[in-house]
Amino acid sequence: MYLFAATGPIPGFPTNFGSGFVTLSNDPGAFRDGILATMQSQFAAADRAFDTISFNVVPKPVSPLPDLMIESAAIGSGVRPLTIVVLRNVGTRDASAFRLTVNSDAGTTYMDINDGLAAGESRTLRVAAPISGEVTVVVDADNQVTESDETNNTATAAR
Repeated sequence: MYLFAATGPIPGFPTNFGSGFVTLSNDPGAFRDGILATMQSQFAAADRAFDTISFNVVPKPVSPLPDLMIESAAIGSGVRPLTIVVLRNVGTRDASAFRLTVNSDAGTTYMDINDGLAAGESRTLRVAAPISGEVTVVVDADNQVTESDETNNTATAAR
């Protein structure tokens, strides 16, 4: 990346770029040399500056693991409310069978998801469980599935 600065407009340097990415030149070295020559002829040394910055863009590594995540948890209304849980596998691999655990002051309920969850798949579950006070929902608490991120496996909901 080339950086040019001057105390005034630099002749030959575009002043309007419009929208999107604009190609300034197909020959970056020649463009740089031309702008530097123009700057040297138009501006005193104290009124101009040039620098180069180099960097590499490195994509975030994609973990080849599943990542079970609780997107949301809510408690329905009524005499026998259900805990509604939205699960998603945000990983790049399918998740094998795992267990969903619903805890509240009224007890603990387990729901086995024997068919697992495919990579990118989302599923809404309605869990019939005794509910009292706040509910904590945990996916794969016993670590049946090796995941890329264990920090998104818990959610809470209150009635």
